[in-house]
Amino acid sequence: MSFPRKIRNIYLSQVKSLKERLDRIDAESQDLQFTSISSEAMARDELYNSPLAIPPEEKISQSALAAPAPIPVQLNSLAVYYRLLGVPENSDMTAVNAAYRRLASRCNPIRFPEGSEERQVVTEIRNRLDEAHRLIREARDPSPGRFDKLEL
Repeated sequence: MSFPRKIRNIYLSQVKSLKERLDRIDAESQDLQFTSISSEAMARDELYNSPLAIPPEEKISQSALAAPAPIPVQLNSLAVYYRLLGVPENSDMTAVNAAYRRLASRCNPIRFPEGSEERQVVTEIRNRLDEAHRLIREARDPSPGRFDKLEL
């Protein structure tokens, strides 16, 4: 096997492991969101369908017993993005930028031929990393948005 072929195989294995890690993080965050929604729904059903919820001496209309609108689940979305970049949540922007640069250099689409399946996978991973870095930067680094908040 030629040397460039070996390097390509090593690079493909690195990209594959990174994609698997990102997919696992996505699956865990979706499971967490589903679990929190289902536990809230079960608690709401218990509260509103319990025989103790309706006092016998008071007459309450059935419309008042209807469950309220579902409460949107607010997960710490930045935690998912920190995990995508592979840094702890309390990391400073220097560590976040370094992790982003390291992962982005591993997922450079230029290394693959145009129109190949590998290039599509790497482009998808790179877009997810770009989005994670952008959202963390917007949340943690106030300097780019400070001029938008100025009033004249």
